[in-house]
Amino acid sequence: MKPEKLVVIVAGEASADHHGAGLVEMFKQLRPETRFCGIGGKNLERAGVHILF
Repeated sequence: MKPEKLVVIVAGEASADHHGAGLVEMFKQLRPETRFCGIGGKNLERAGVHILF
């Protein structure tokens, strides 16, 4: 088992939220043990990102 990683992502506007969510979903397929947190909107939240603000 690989060690857990934390990735922080920041999306400051709607298209970044949309594209960032796609990036998170693809990354989770490659590294399912990875956790995500950051600043963004509903798309990132639906992708599994813990929204800080």
